[in-house]
Amino acid sequence: LDSVPRLNSDVRFRQIGDEGIAVKQSAGEVVVVSEVGAQVMRLIDGRRSLAQIIETLQNDYDVATDTLADDVQKFVRELVDNGIAETGT
Repeated sequence: LDSVPRLNSDVRFRQIGDEGIAVKQSAGEVVVVSEVGAQVMRLIDGRRSLAQIIETLQNDYDVATDTLADDVQKFVRELVDNGIAETGT
């Protein structure tokens, strides 16, 4: 929860309506995420830790903290595995 995720430098992210669109420029790939995924991606700024992101989302959603933490960690791991984000400390 101490890691600090950020979008990779070749990724451009925009929110369009309720969805988020991430474009991996080097690969020419487009990824569409849900409204909640878009909110997580907006918070992935290279300054906030996973714990801070989860805390921010906890204020917006009525869900158990453990469930939210698991979901956010899985989502960020998927972003990292797909080359959209990276994590540091």
